[in-house]
Amino acid sequence: MFFVVTAAILPGLHDLMIEITHDDPASNNAFRAQLVDWYVHRVYDELNGPLDDTIAAIPRT
Repeated sequence: MFFVVTAAILPGLHDLMIEITHDDPASNNAFRAQLVDWYVHRVYDELNGPLDDTIAAIPRT
């Protein structure tokens, strides 16, 4: 389910990603993994209960 949601979100962030990364392939991969996967992971954590300020581990992709 997590990857389905991420796949649904990424196309909408493509233009923003290109603006930030200047379409560098390594930076694009970092954008996807670190920003999008981490953010979606945090949303799912919030659905499971209140979050604190602890930084969760980035999920493996």
